[in-house]
Amino acid sequence: MHGSGTLLDPYIIENITDFQNINLHPAPGTYYELGSDIDASGFGFVPITNFGGSLDGKGHTVDSLSENRSQPAVFNIVSGSITHLGITNINFTSSDGSAACGFCNLNNGTITNCYITGVLHNIGGAAAGFAGFNNPPAAGVITNCYSTVVVTPTAVPFGFCGNNTGTITSCYWDTDVSGTLNSNGGTGETTILMKKQATFIGWDFTTIWKITEDVTYPTFKGSTPPVPPYQSPPCIIDFKGILDCIKLV
Repeated sequence: MHGSGTLLDPYIIENITDFQNINLHPAPGTYYELGSDIDASGFGFVPITNFGGSLDGKGHTVDSLSENRSQPAVFNIVSGSITHLGITNINFTSSDGSAACGFCNLNNGTITNCYITGVLHNIGGAAAGFAGFNNPPAAGVITNCYSTVVVTPTAVPFGFCGNNTGTITSCYWDTDVSGTLNSNGGTGETTILMKKQATFIGWDFTTIWKITEDVTYPTFKGSTPPVPPYQSPPCIIDFKGILDCIKLV
């Protein structure tokens, strides 16, 4: 993983191993950015335990995460900040009837401009498309996010959030796809309405999001280059004509 984890030189995540290795440096004050879309097919992913740093997805996606375990989720606890990240085509199964969640089991940080799609399996327990719990005291704020995760059949399905004592603003879930009208936070909309820009109140469709009206759910306008280190390295052109940058040491 390139970078040093600082604000001016964040860790750059370029593959699923890098993404999993967030667990090695999850502390506050650690900065990450996605450098590309990531295919997680066939990878034995385990949840990121307690993320207290800052993660900017840069409009990229992590696709095809799969788990079969107790309390499956992408993030177990989010106590830092995550933004501009898409998680697509999850396939999570609770192995013991404990809660199955999509994006995170517990959020007491801030999650902004993110979305998740896929399927949760938990015949005997609860399932929440986006967050199991969204709670203070630290923050517990989720803004401009959505879920199209299938959460039925489960004993206790939640389209977006299972338990919310924090703040959820302008967040949505697809009631047709999820199979439930139930959620503690967020707004449930039909598939038809989830494919209309007007549904997403306050969202930035100028610089962040795009939508093909009546055809697609919102997606990011496109990835943006990772923030370069404070001191930009010189560049050379190799014999293939590819622009390469190297740091002087």
